[in-house]
Amino acid sequence: MPLDGAKAPRRKPAVDQDVRYAAAWEYHEASLGLRAAEQRRTRAQALAVRVGVLPDHLNDPLPVGTSAVVYADAAVVINVQVFAPIVGVDVDGLEASLVKAGVKLAVLRRAFKANRTETRPAHKFTSSAL
Repeated sequence: MPLDGAKAPRRKPAVDQDVRYAAAWEYHEASLGLRAAEQRRTRAQALAVRVGVLPDHLNDPLPVGTSAVVYADAAVVINVQVFAPIVGVDVDGLEASLVKAGVKLAVLRRAFKANRTETRPAHKFTSSAL
C-alpha cells in the first residue's frame, strides 16, 4: 500500500529470510559503528582545534579555495580544502520583496514554476536491536 499517495514500492525479489535477517543485522551493526566513529571524530576534532592542530574553521574560516597542509609530523599529515559555501534563497522572502517592489505575483509564480528544480528527498534510516 502506498504511503501518503506515493508510488507503491517495487516488489522485492524473493530472498531467503536468513539472508534478509543477516543483511538487516549487518546494516544495524554498521550503523552502530558509524555512529560511534562520528562521535569519536567530533570529539577529536574539537580537541585538535583547542590545541591548535586544526584551525578554528567555525569561528575563523579559511578563504575559499584554500588547499593546504595544516599539520604534519613523523606519523600524521592533515590537509584542508575549503570549498565555496552553498547559497540558498528564501523564496517566500524574495517573492514578498519583489511584490512590494511592484512585480506582479502571477509573473513571479510563473517564473518560479519555470525555473524550479528539486533534489531527491532525503532518506534517513535508523536501526534498533530488539
